[in-house]
Amino acid sequence: MDPDLAGIIGLAALMMALVAWLRSDMNGRMERLETAQAERFGRVEAVQAEQGERLARIETMQAEQGERLARIEATQAEHSAVLSGHGELLARIETA
Repeated sequence: MDPDLAGIIGLAALMMALVAWLRSDMNGRMERLETAQAERFGRVEAVQAEQGERLARIETMQAEQGERLARIEATQAEHSAVLSGHGELLARIETA
């Protein structure tokens, strides 16, 4: 075999091995990148779910506060009516 041809074949084999090694390294890097992205996406989804739960709790609290406010206003209206009636009785007593 011609020594130049053997050198070229050896160089080609070495280059093919280098390409295979680079591809496997790149594949490993891509897999790690994809895993990292999936983990980040999972964390983003978890944060979004947590924020959704917080928003639901806030909306529930707002509804409860609205109901409390309505009860307070109704109680104030009742007390105003009672006080008005007492004022009328007091005025009658003073007139009498």
